[in-house]
Amino acid sequence: MLRLQKNKKIINITIWILFFALLSPTHNVFAATKTITPVGNAQIDTAQSKFGGASGLLDGTGDYIYTADNNDWNFGTGNFTIDFWVRFNALNTYNYLFSQRVNSSNFFDFNLFQNGSNFGFQFSGYDNNNMLWNFYDNGSAIVVNTWYHVAVVRNGTDWRIYLNGTSMSYQTGSFTAPDLAAPFVIGARGDDFANQLNGWIDEFRITKGVARWTTNFTPPTSEYTTDSNTVLLLHMNGTDASTTFIDDSIPPSTLTQSSYKWFANDNSTGVGRGTIMNQPATSPSQGTPFRLRLLLHGGAADIAQNATTSLLQFAQKSGTCDTSFTGESYTNVSSTTGAIRYYNNASATDGAALTANYEDPRHASSTLGIGHDTVRNQIYSEGNNNFSNSQSAIAVGEDGLWDFSLVDYSALQNTSYCFRAVQAGGGTLSSYEVIPEIKTAQTWKIKLHGNIKLRTIKFK
Repeated sequence: MLRLQKNKKIINITIWILFFALLSPTHNVFAATKTITPVGNAQIDTAQSKFGGASGLLDGTGDYIYTADNNDWNFGTGNFTIDFWVRFNALNTYNYLFSQRVNSSNFFDFNLFQNGSNFGFQFSGYDNNNMLWNFYDNGSAIVVNTWYHVAVVRNGTDWRIYLNGTSMSYQTGSFTAPDLAAPFVIGARGDDFANQLNGWIDEFRITKGVARWTTNFTPPTSEYTTDSNTVLLLHMNGTDASTTFIDDSIPPSTLTQSSYKWFANDNSTGVGRGTIMNQPATSPSQGTPFRLRLLLHGGAADIAQNATTSLLQFAQKSGTCDTSFTGESYTNVSSTTGAIRYYNNASATDGAALTANYEDPRHASSTLGIGHDTVRNQIYSEGNNNFSNSQSAIAVGEDGLWDFSLVDYSALQNTSYCFRAVQAGGGTLSSYEVIPEIKTAQTWKIKLHGNIKLRTIKFK
């Protein structure tokens, strides 16, 4: 200690290390959500759903969805849960529900197979042609056009299949799940994509590190919310016939709606003149576009690039545009329906990087108490209401900025509307500091009675 005090360089280094340690607290980092790829006619279907008004439809003839291999389902010796809702449209001899398979010697599969006059669920795992686990139930009276909750759970050495909350089959063993270099497939066998599911899937979830259920249970009664152990979550929500499947496994609590500003439109990814930040404004006349620039603040964890996807919604104001949304009925902004819609600027491309403006909104620093948070500019949106942080990551304490091109298409005159961002699945963000508000323009009609004479005056 005495020697350190004599060496000023060492003292300085020690002080700076302590200083940066104080300014850089440990925090979580959320990886990107998974990209889900549909094959064949796999699509969102609003005709059937367990929750959320839609589900994933696979017709059994070339349809399945998959996502690339990921360490999130390298379970090793740890606990895990894979659960979902399924509704069969037709039953085949084998109906593969999920699979990760390199070949017939290296895989884990889960399928429903015909067992006499009934159908049984089977879960199998092989590593280099060595069987690790393989168990199934003796068969249940599974029928078409009925929703079933199915869960595969590992709890230590106890492996179980649950149907509608009841344990149907189990095996005990301290197996190590194989680390397979293959995509994770839903609705078909993983190597040759045979034995495809003909039916609907909803609320497909993979949980790593946790056995969600260890005894018989009551099946879930609502959509799942994500948590730190959820590594894949497919609500299967969206518009009918959409082929976009969204992973909602990233916790929404990392984003807060923090600041906004209204701008005049510019036929580009830039904007015109801005209004006062975080203050209501009046829109131009009906049919004239305008812009909203919105900040979302990163909170509990860093958000990797492409790791968050959100929707923009609006509602006619009821009382005030409050952060508890009292009285309002929000709906998604669309390019084809609604009183306020997205506007297509001919010289701008939807999803392109926005062009920064010196008048852009700012959010008071959440860490230093002075200045404003670092802003990570994201995208310009004029039609695809699934906006993501595709331009850059957003670290804890930083803000992402998005730009929306809007138009009063058929809104009531002299009426205020509120705007908010929500999760891609429709759930709200963790908190809202501000709610953008805009009042539509008033059109005045003047009725003239009697004889009107117009006279031209010429100035010299």
